[in-house]
Amino acid sequence: HETGAYLIEAFNDKLMAHTAVVISPLGMITKSSAFARSELIFVCNKMTGEPVAGVTLRLIQQRKEQAVVITDKNGLAYFEKKPVNPSEIEEEYGSSSLILGQKGNDFVLSDPYYYYAGEERQYVVHAYTDRPIYRPGQMVYFKSIVRRLTEAGYQIYGNSDVEIKVTDARGNEIYRQTLKSWQRNRRWEVISLRPRFRVASRIMPHLKLKNTKSRSTKSK
Repeated sequence: HETGAYLIEAFNDKLMAHTAVVISPLGMITKSSAFARSELIFVCNKMTGEPVAGVTLRLIQQRKEQAVVITDKNGLAYFEKKPVNPSEIEEEYGSSSLILGQKGNDFVLSDPYYYYAGEERQYVVHAYTDRPIYRPGQMVYFKSIVRRLTEAGYQIYGNSDVEIKVTDARGNEIYRQTLKSWQRNRRWEVISLRPRFRVASRIMPHLKLKNTKSRSTKSK
């Protein structure tokens, strides 16, 4: 296939889906600073690993072009990001960014999902269960650790309200409660599964931090 950016569509009488596909010898690696205030980009040939100079890179935020840079002889370029006014952030797009690169007919995209958490992640949540699979009537033990990213690094998110919702593998809610986070590791919380609970189902904890726009989950 010729290099370029392509749109693939699949549809029938009632449904339609589409996705973008880029065929290119170019590869991109991005590195964001703390709070994603700046970004270092390296563009190379995916087959040889050699740096590629002269690639035009465009930084897109909120569907708008914010900056344009060109890679140097080492394949490097640097973006200094402008702060985004929270009142102007569209919920559908968040404050995440996308980098588009082009040299001639060759294109390259930064993965919009790869560092999305780096854009919005002010909080990190680790949720633990005592086992991966449960059967009807069993007791579920779980606990969570919430940390907040600050200028000085991560800090414990203590003495604050955290809404906890637990669902099974089908998305059915089996537990919801608002608990107070502690400065130290919290004790294990307990859920008693119903006798008709789906056999061998996984438990998925979801945590929402009160008075913030952050909603995080990370199950182990």
